[in-house]
Parts: sequence; C-alpha cells; structure tokens
Amino acid sequence: MADIPGIIEGASEGAGLGHDFLRHIDRCRLLVHVVDISHPDFEEQIEVVNTTLKELGASDKPMMMIFNKIDNYSWVEKEEDDLTPATRENITLDELRRTWMAKLGDSCLFISAKERENIDEMRDVLALTEEKASHSEEHKAKHQIGLGQAIGTIMVMDVVFSIDSV
Repeated sequence: MADIPGIIEGASEGAGLGHDFLRHIDRCRLLVHVVDISHPDFEEQIEVVNTTLKELGASDKPMMMIFNKIDNYSWVEKEEDDLTPATRENITLDELRRTWMAKLGDSCLFISAKERENIDEMRDVLALTEEKASHSEEHKAKHQIGLGQAIGTIMVMDVVFSIDSV
C-alpha cells in the first residue's frame, strides 16, 4: 500500500512531491482516490488528480472513488419559487450520490470515517476490487515480479486530508 497525499496541479512535471514519489503509482494494481466531499472545490480537486494520472499514463488503472466526510456535507435548499439554476450549493447529498454513482457505478462509495458510516462496506468493496485487479492478466503481463519482491497493491490518493486522519 502506498499513500500519495496532496497531489497538486503540475505534479507530473515535478511540482510537489515530484516524479520519484509519483512513480509508485505505476506499481499499484488499484488506485483509491479519497475525496473530502465537504470541501467546496472537491470536484476541481478530483480533476487535478485525474489530469495528473492521465499525464503519468496511469488513467487506465482500476480506480475507486471514496467520498469521505459525508457527515460534514452541507447544502442550501432553494426556495420553491426560485427559478434560477441550481448550483453545487443547492444539491443534496442524495442527489450528489446519485449523480456520481451514475458516472462511476460501483467504483464509488460515500463514507464518514468520523462516524464510521459505510467503513465495513468500503473494506469489503476494496478487498474484492483489489482481488479482481490482482488477477488481471494485463497486470500480470505488465508486472512480472519475483518471489519476495515488494509491489504496491492499493494506492490511496488523498486530495485534502491524510488517510491517517481516517
């Protein structure tokens, strides 16, 4: 397992932790992107990570999107007679969940590490997803390793907070 905290824009060009650290992404079978859903710019942060993965040539790897801090998500209900288009601030957690699940299907989960909500489901889904990834013929062909050689299994990519805080 490897933890790549705080991927920033330009990371693939050496900004932040740089290439030496980001090369660990290549050895991982499964990327787990943990997102602070309570952050007002979480969608832009997702794009930064996705762009970085694309620039590193890792956008084709299996990925799980974990939306954390659902206990801290807030939204503003629109007045019934308000005809202006809804903004991100007007979207309920249920609507947001439906939108992302429609985009990503089984590749996303919504959790609250603080409240321990959906943590067991996350563990089960990650174990199953990693198991599928480890049996991938494509992975076996790309990563021939000898006995005793270490290889990353799960990459935790953490946009806003360290996974250690979970």
